[in-house]
Amino acid sequence: MAVREERSLTSPRVRRGQGRPASTSTIGLAKEVAEEGIRVNAVRPGFIYTDLHAKAGEPKRVERVKTSVPMQRGGQPEEVAVAILWLLSNEASYVTGAILDVTGGR
Repeated sequence: MAVREERSLTSPRVRRGQGRPASTSTIGLAKEVAEEGIRVNAVRPGFIYTDLHAKAGEPKRVERVKTSVPMQRGGQPEEVAVAILWLLSNEASYVTGAILDVTGGR
């Protein structure tokens, strides 16, 4: 049985991690709450085809940089979603403090 608990961004445990790299915050918080049965992980997406790039003023960014990715392509939002779903599943019940790169090898 998976234990899930949501913490708001105003939680003291979460606020302490502000301003730190995601890896430091993820690993530190994971160690702090592991005994409570709470898993903390992060997903670090690479160049993904989303509207984010257009909103930032560079709608063709993924096309422009995809040759710098070992897989020679940008990622799809669904590929990031599958990674998140796996982390939420019972199959990842022993995973905590992980930073999962969904980057095509970059």
